[in-house]
Amino acid sequence: MPQLRIFLANLGQRRPLHPLVTPPLGIMYIAAYLRKKQSVSIEICNQKLSRISDKELINKIVYYRPHIIGLSVMTQTSKNLQWIIEKLRKAIPHSWIIVGGPHATALGKKLLLNTKAHGIAMGEGEIVFEQIVSAYPDLNDLNKIQGLITNESFESSFHKGNNSPQYIDCLDSLPLPAYDLINIHQYWKEQSMPPVPRRKYLTLFSSRGCPCKCSYCHNIFGKSFRQHSPERMVDEIAYYHKKYGVDDFEFVDDIFNLNPSFVFNFCEHLHRRNLKIKIAFPNGVRGDMLNHDIIHALADAGMYFCAFAIESGSPRIQQQIKKNLNIERCLENIRIAQKRRVFCHGFAMMGFPGETAQEMQMTIDVVANSRLHTASFFTVTPLPGSDLYNQIQKKYPGMLDKIEYKELSELTINLSDTDDALFLQIKRTALRKVMMNPSRIKRILLDFPQPHLLPLYFPEFLRRITLGLSQYQ
Repeated sequence: MPQLRIFLANLGQRRPLHPLVTPPLGIMYIAAYLRKKQSVSIEICNQKLSRISDKELINKIVYYRPHIIGLSVMTQTSKNLQWIIEKLRKAIPHSWIIVGGPHATALGKKLLLNTKAHGIAMGEGEIVFEQIVSAYPDLNDLNKIQGLITNESFESSFHKGNNSPQYIDCLDSLPLPAYDLINIHQYWKEQSMPPVPRRKYLTLFSSRGCPCKCSYCHNIFGKSFRQHSPERMVDEIAYYHKKYGVDDFEFVDDIFNLNPSFVFNFCEHLHRRNLKIKIAFPNGVRGDMLNHDIIHALADAGMYFCAFAIESGSPRIQQQIKKNLNIERCLENIRIAQKRRVFCHGFAMMGFPGETAQEMQMTIDVVANSRLHTASFFTVTPLPGSDLYNQIQKKYPGMLDKIEYKELSELTINLSDTDDALFLQIKRTALRKVMMNPSRIKRILLDFPQPHLLPLYFPEFLRRITLGLSQYQ
């Protein structure tokens, strides 16, 4: 049998005012795992980086003539998924099409019914995709794969109850993500998740899974927390440092600091090997699980950027969304990090079900009075598969039909206890109060890693502080 050709694509377009793009680690891990287990030829395409249209993506896939196509999709990038699959099925009918990623995991059988995909891969993709490759070309064998939903498998007695994802227990058993299959230099010309553009960096996972029960969050990696050994992570960093000359690494875990001993050992191994690097945490650090010693260890190891997800300043909302953040402890940790000249960015959300104007003001006050350098205020937008989405679906049938999953700072659904005009007024006020504070502006100028690039963010700032003015005036 000839070597199988696999095409893996990360779907989605970039928005002009919010053009974040990072290496597609999910499909890069799948590619590396497949090469370790099978004799395959693989091509990777990140649509956000290449800026190609859906039609151009289809042409690119068709030209490659793959035996198997893997499409990774988030809810925000799923709008044209059905059309893309239909065109691919018509152009290359013998190719298998598998859909994975957070959106696929959330919708499962529903997504399969709405598309003409051959299967929906649930959760992590390495094991299930390798079994898909092993099954080719016998479509019947797809029905026996755990964690893969097909039309036949969903109803068969053999497969019933066998749609749960297959998770990797030992992350150290995974090969390094296939950075050789992407042009990393192109990413260095763009902005990744931290608001620090045009930097020579690589993106890493140190862990998968999160035991927290936040009602708004996805669940693609499951609730069982698994983490690389500190030795493996430092080996990976040392390898990339030598191969690509990179000294800037960003971690995109769900919760990097769940295990304090891992953090301390990780930092210690970096020091022992004399690796002088910079570390960014654009997400995935639980702010109230840090402490003085952890922050200083990370800062000594090179941490220069850290995002803190506060979400709400209201204790009632914290309990409602099951985050239960210790707000005072988180604020103290922000103060410690800022004192070490770590650039601190905050995340907050507004518009939780039944949230009052007074509770939103509590969130504004917490953020404004903190030592955060910058902050983003997002509109609560229930994602399929989350507890919040299921709650809204039960309580307000039909309300979720009008959601547009695009820019999460815009208003496409208002679940709060205020009308739309007041809600948008509160959001505008929030950003103005936080960002137009003279002492905060001074801290930004002192601590931002690339102060000469700050003017790049003015258009987005202006858009957010005028949000809704033309509609409600």
